[in-house]
Amino acid sequence: MEDHVIPASGPPQTGGPFEALYREYAPFVHRLALRMGLGAQDAEDAVHDIFLAVHDDYSSFRREASPKTWIYRVAVNHCLNRLRGLRRSKSFPWSLLGRRPDPPAPAPSEERGVLELLALLSPKLRAAVVLKDVEELSYEELARALEISPGTAMSRVARGREELRKLLSKSTEEKE
Repeated sequence: MEDHVIPASGPPQTGGPFEALYREYAPFVHRLALRMGLGAQDAEDAVHDIFLAVHDDYSSFRREASPKTWIYRVAVNHCLNRLRGLRRSKSFPWSLLGRRPDPPAPAPSEERGVLELLALLSPKLRAAVVLKDVEELSYEELARALEISPGTAMSRVARGREELRKLLSKSTEEKE
C-alpha cells in the first residue's frame, strides 16, 4: 500500500488523488468497520460516511501526517460513534456483545468466532487490537490514528491481547 500525496490546497476533485485514496483505502475501512463490530450493511454505510467526512474535512488534513493514519483515525472515530448510536437503538447487534440468553460458545478457529471475541473487548481495546494485529499498523501509526501516545497504544494492544487470550481460554474450556 502506498501513501498517496494529497494536494496542498483546494478541495478534492472528482477523480485524481481523492478517488485514488478511496480506491486504495475503502476496502481497509470496510474491514475495519466489520471488525469494530458493525454489521455488513452498517459497515457499507460507514465506508460511504467516512469518505464523505474525509472529503468534507479535506482542508483540515495536516500534510505532515500520513493519509493512511488520518483515514484510519476518521474511520475509528466514526465506527465508535456509530456503535454508541446503535447501542441506544434497537438495531444494535447485541449478539455480537454476547448479550443473548445462553449464547453459544464462539468457535475460536473460525473468523466469526474471533469477531465475536473481538466484539467483547471495550471499543478502545478493540480498535487498538484491530489496527495493530489485523491492519498491521506500526505503533506510531496506531498512536496517530487513535490520537494517543505510542506508549498508550502499546498498552492498549497488550491489554486487548491479554483479554482476548482470557476469552479464548474461557471459550475453549466451555467447549470441552
